[in-house]
Formats: sequence, C-alpha cells, structure tokens
Amino acid sequence: MVQKRPQDSSFFVGLLAEQARSDAQAAPFELSDLISQLRYLTPQQIKEVRAACKFAEQAHEGQTRKTGHSYITHPLAVAGILAELEADHDTIMAGVLHDVIEDCDVSKESLETRFGSTVANIVDGVTKLAEFTTSQEFHATNIQNIALATVKDPRVIVVKLADRLHNMRTLAVMDKSKRLPIATETLEIYAPIAHRLGIYIVKNELEDLAFATKHSFRHDHISHAVQRFESANETIVRLVQSRIQARFNEIGLDASIGYHPQHLYEIYRKMKFGPMTFDDAMAFLNFKVLTDSIEDCYRALGAIHHVFKPNTRGFHDYIAARKHNGYQSLHTQVIGPRGKLTKIQIRTHQMEAFANRGITTIQSDVLDSSTQGLNEALMKSFADTIEDIQDHADNAIDFLAKFKHDLVRDRILAYTPEGDVIHLANGATVIDFAYAISTVLGSQCVGSHVDNQPAPLSTVLETGQTVDIQTRPNASPSPAWLDYAVTPRARNAIKRQLDRRNHSLAVKTGSRLLEDALAQAGVSLKDLDFRSHRKVYKDLNVKHRDELYVAIGRGQLQSRFVAMKLLSAVTSETPSLFLDDGHSTVEIVNQRLNASYAFCCGPVPGDRIVGHSTRQKGFVVHRSSCATAKSDKTAEQVALAWGTTNDEEFSTRLQIWLTGDKDSVYKLASALRLADTTLTHLETLPEQGVMQSVRAEIKVRNSDHLRRVISNLRRSHFVGRVLRAGDRLADME
Repeated sequence: MVQKRPQDSSFFVGLLAEQARSDAQAAPFELSDLISQLRYLTPQQIKEVRAACKFAEQAHEGQTRKTGHSYITHPLAVAGILAELEADHDTIMAGVLHDVIEDCDVSKESLETRFGSTVANIVDGVTKLAEFTTSQEFHATNIQNIALATVKDPRVIVVKLADRLHNMRTLAVMDKSKRLPIATETLEIYAPIAHRLGIYIVKNELEDLAFATKHSFRHDHISHAVQRFESANETIVRLVQSRIQARFNEIGLDASIGYHPQHLYEIYRKMKFGPMTFDDAMAFLNFKVLTDSIEDCYRALGAIHHVFKPNTRGFHDYIAARKHNGYQSLHTQVIGPRGKLTKIQIRTHQMEAFANRGITTIQSDVLDSSTQGLNEALMKSFADTIEDIQDHADNAIDFLAKFKHDLVRDRILAYTPEGDVIHLANGATVIDFAYAISTVLGSQCVGSHVDNQPAPLSTVLETGQTVDIQTRPNASPSPAWLDYAVTPRARNAIKRQLDRRNHSLAVKTGSRLLEDALAQAGVSLKDLDFRSHRKVYKDLNVKHRDELYVAIGRGQLQSRFVAMKLLSAVTSETPSLFLDDGHSTVEIVNQRLNASYAFCCGPVPGDRIVGHSTRQKGFVVHRSSCATAKSDKTAEQVALAWGTTNDEEFSTRLQIWLTGDKDSVYKLASALRLADTTLTHLETLPEQGVMQSVRAEIKVRNSDHLRRVISNLRRSHFVGRVLRAGDRLADME
C-alpha cells in the first residue's frame, strides 16, 4: 500500500531544518577540503588563504551557529563555494573573513594591515551596517551599501552571493518571521543579480532553496511529480541519448549528451505565471550536449537533426549572438521518439564552465579574449546602472525599489565598430547606446549606422547588432530624445543637459516646437488667446505661457500634446497623421517624431486608429478597437486620422487555422504570394483538434488590401478560419 504523503507544510519545514543541521549542509568544508579545492592557485596564494582561515578561526572562537556547529564552519563553507566558482585568492580570503568586522569587533584597518587593502575593502563592502530607525530602512540601506561597494569592486557581490547561498542552505533552522523575508529577498534581489552576472549555478540553487523555504509543500509536490515524470520517460531518455550518441560516434564527433532537467523553481514559475499545468510545464525533455569546439557544436546540431526531425520554431543560435550575460549555446527542438518534443542545448566545455561561473571565471582555459572583454562590459553596465540609480534616488528605500525593478528587466548586447560590448535594457535605442558609452558622445550624437545601414536615433536595437555613432562637436540634446530614450543613464543625462540650457533658449525652443505642432491644424501662436487657457495650464502644471515654453523646450512636456490640449478648447477636429514613405516615423508639419505600430493589433491605413504616447515606448499607433490600447490607462491617448501613405507597406498579423492537408503550410505561403502580399514570418502553433494553427506576419498597403487577402484565404479549401491580430474569435464568426 502506498503511504500517503503529509499535507502539512510544517512537516516539510521540519525536514528542511533537519537537513540544514546535517554536516553536509552546515559544515561541508574542513580546511583540508578547502585547500584541496584551490589547486588552480599558486602555492604562495594558498599559503595566504591558510593564514586568513587561521585568523578567522581565532576571531570566531567560541561562536556557534543556530545549526549547532562552530561558527567557523560558515566562512569555510562560503570560501568553499567561491573555490568551486574558481574565484581568485583575494576573493577566497575575503569569503573566509567576511564576518569578522561585523561579528568579531575586528577593524578594517587591522585587516588591511594583515591581508592588504583589496581583501579589507571587499570584506568592508560585504559587512552589514549599523542599526537604523526602521527595519525597512536598515534592509534598504544594507542593499544600497553592498551595491555601491560592488561598483568599486565586483568581488563584493560575488562574496555576498556565496554568503547568501550557504545561509539559504541552512535557513530552515531560523524562525519563520526571519526565514520568509530572507527567502523573499533572495528571489527578488540575489538570484536576479546572479542571473545578471551569468552565475547560473548559484542563481538556480538560490531560487530552488528560496522556493522550498517559502512554499515547502508545493516544492515537495513538484519534486515528487518530477521524479514520477522522469521515471515514466526513462525509456525515451535512454533512446534519445543512445541514438544521438551513436550518430556522434558514426561521424567521428567527440561529443557527449546527457539529460538536463529543469530546476524546480522554473517549473513553479511556469505553472504560476503561465498559466500552465504541470504537464504543460514539463512538455519537453531537456538534454545538454558538450563538445570541444564551436565547429563541433554546429556538427553536433547537424547530427541531431539527421537523427530527429527538427522543430525550426525552437532554434536559437546564442553562439553567434550570445546573451547579455555572456551565455553561449545552440538551442534546438526536435520531435523525439513517440512524438515527444525534445529540447537540446549544445555548447563547448568552455561555454559550460562560463555559464556556471559567469564573471567569477578566471581560468585561461575558460576565458578567451572576447569573454574577458565581455566580463568587463558586463560589470561596467551593472556598475553604471547602480550609479545612475544612486544619483536619482531620493533615499535608500527609493534606491532599492529602482534597483529591484532594473534587475528583472530583460537585456540586450550590442557592439561598437571596434568590437567593444555594450549592455543595454531590452527596448533600448541608438540614443541609449550612445549615452551608455559616454555622456559626451550621447550629447553630440547626430546620427548612426546600425549594421552598416543608416538608422535614426530612435531605432530599437536587438542583441548582436553593431552600432556606429556619428557626432558633431556643437550638437546638443533634443527634448524629443526623451520620447524614445529608455535607460535611466540616458534619460537622466538628457534631462540634466536640458536643464542646463539657459532660460531664454528654452523659451525660444519651446515656442518654436509648439508653433510647429499648431501649424498642423492651420493655427499659429498669434491666433491663440492664452489668457483663456488657464484650465490647460493647470492640467499641465504650469503657471504662465513662458513657463509652458520652458517646459516644452526642456523636454518636460511634449509639444504635440500641448498643442492638442490648447486646440481642444476651440475645435473638435482631429489632426491628420502624415507618414513618411518607407520609414516608421510620423510627421506633423516639420517636426519628426518617433513612432511605431502596435504589434498587438497591427494597424494599417484605413483602420480607425488612436495614438498613445509613453516615456518608455515613444509614440505608438493602435487600432481604436484594440483591447490592449483600451486597457492601458497610463498612456495619453489622442484620436488620429491617416494622411497620405504613398503605398507604403505595413505589417500586421493573422492567425490561420489549416486543415490536415500535409502541404497546407506550403499552400498558404503560395496563396499569400498570389495575393500580392509579403510574408515576413510564419509560426506554427500547437495543434487544436483536427486543425493546425499558424500565425503569419504579412505586409499590406491598406485595409482594403488586407480584406482582399483574408477573403481569398477564406475561399481556399485548406483554410478553416482566419483571425486578425487584435480581433476576438467571436467577431469573425
């Protein structure tokens, strides 16, 4: 009879506490174990580490941890984690000594005398602060202190991550009132930092440990479900490995393949935020292939696709275009035995080591010159972000809120013409790239080339692109740049530079921009009676006309919306939106504005449209019926009408249900071509009943052209249903 598992989460907390008190968790390293891990250091460096260990043991003499072990077991465990990451010897010594200032009344000066300024500064950076008036203030200031110390020396955060990892391994012995906040902080701050710096081996364990602490019953449930899933798929796993390994051997490729399960917190996230069932979250079997060279990675990819049919939708080449944190690998999906979808990662042994250890990697057999440059760029980006947040945070609590927000943002990686790596937030534009290099370069920016093609400053960049910035010595920032600058560094620099403009120049610039915007409606500043616009002034938070001009001239207000608010008091007419042929820009008389067309609804000429303006995305054009546009309460909305488009093509999306005809996808592509439309992307979606669903991104001239395309498709025998992006299924039936 199968024994029923307990339903009380306290039972599992008790199990975690029992594990935390074990030697394997609380005291995994003796001094001899630590020294044996340091074979990559020189004898002199190992001698210095021994001296640090002896000093720490004497300093912590008589102290114990809540696990019941001598306190020295904790710093030795931290040093052991750092040794597993192959950190340098100064970082190892700082790990051993990281608590002596806080807990042992040892001064920074005595550490500096004994072990040097580098070690003393790292230890000082990791050390907590004195008490504050509230626990919230203490918590925020502590994180702020560590972050600012990291700007001076990245090894501070590496030691802190190792410290947090061992504390999480033994956290279950703490009271619930302390245990849960620490687990939450780990998920919100320390795991994202580890991910940002490419230290996946630490990031994954921190997440799983925090998950087990916060949701012990769910953790146990998913853990046993994973075990059952893996047991049920053992045959398929062995078959995939044997068939691929046999192909490797057949072509003489020195490569190995192993099963690579997801970690538990990742499964939980998919189930919580998906929404997904456990079966959905575990839909794929995951494998990892390791080779000796990049060439062998691509040979392994070909060999795998020879054995199993590839699913092209799941292919990503992160070797040619590595992720922002340095991660490199080929990702592919294949249809395995019994139709089981299978994900396979292919990378070299060096890439595997770097993926696990990230910026802590120092070994020459792992770091090549490009990776060393990447590490420097990665830490510079992280340090720049911290400094920018610090410069504009009102206090420590505000700093922490901004810091946490930045940590969860996706990031991209772009290059200068010289090959230097620049890290940016996802959605960053050319102007963000320029300011990421230097404030001077940003302020003098007048144009750019992206991948050797001319590109406006508003161009949104993608990972792997090369950006060449053109400058002019007497150039200065434009208030319009704030419409499409997204990074704090760029936005703060632009605002500072605009604020430094003298008052008369701001008035002159603002009045000219407003005059240009009003001219769209055939109105000039002379035609307006500003004395009758007191309500508009109040809405815009200005007191008089010159203050309005200054706000526009310094980029605090956008001229087009000021004009529309002023005009709304005297006319209900909607200004036209003129589109420059061949470019995703809008033009109101002589003022060029950054614009993009909403992906969620794909507006084309002839659709009723609405304009959204946000600081993050600039000017976005939606269809008036778009549910996404209606739900966005933060963006300012203005009704718009199409101007002359000169037969420019516009992108929109269709979801199309196809019959079971095996050639239906090919026939669909042919039908779209015959309809005089350009097919730019085709994505196969999961099967729904007997029909296959695909998502097609196409280019059309206007809504009449689009209606003809849809009508032609609906008459095709292999098409069951067509739905336009942004429409509901009920609207099409």
